[in-house]
Amino acid sequence: MGKNERIIPLSAEEARRISLNAQGFSYKRTADKASASELNFVMDAMKVVQLDAVPIVVRTQYLPFFSRLGNYDMSLYEEIAYKEDQWFELWAHEASIAPVKNEPFFRFIKERAKRGDTWKGLYKVAKEEPEYVKTVLKEVEQRGPLEAKHLNDPRYINQSGWGSRSVGQLALNWLYRIGEVGIREEKILKRNMT
Repeated sequence: MGKNERIIPLSAEEARRISLNAQGFSYKRTADKASASELNFVMDAMKVVQLDAVPIVVRTQYLPFFSRLGNYDMSLYEEIAYKEDQWFELWAHEASIAPVKNEPFFRFIKERAKRGDTWKGLYKVAKEEPEYVKTVLKEVEQRGPLEAKHLNDPRYINQSGWGSRSVGQLALNWLYRIGEVGIREEKILKRNMT
């Protein structure tokens, strides 16, 4: 701290209030249901929201908005994220969603992935099958949003259990991790890449 700065003592209650306010918990809504602008306000306060495809009550990404705004139409979330393209999916610490305007802050993660700091299976496909990865990217560019199973050549891997994937899915996930494609529509355990 500089010479002219002083420490302002805070009680535990004051510190809690400041922290909760900074995370958007003090927002006072006026209408019965939250609007799209209010969802954007909350997202701006949080900066990034973790995604989880396994719902217990509802999908976890809906809960931070509910805890700050109360009742809201969850289709607004889908509209903002996947139709209006105001938010985007990314791999931050986990699968996440953030405002598009914050994308530059996450580019370092994409650069690290390009150097191999990602799931080894994705990096392996990128290094061992670069022509196939280029073909997958070209197909997405030409045909638009695709699930891996709709690729011309998905190259299924003969496995069972949670590890079952196609080389096409690995290629799409690699392209997603390095920022070459994005998620256009998210359904439970199903992604359209664009």
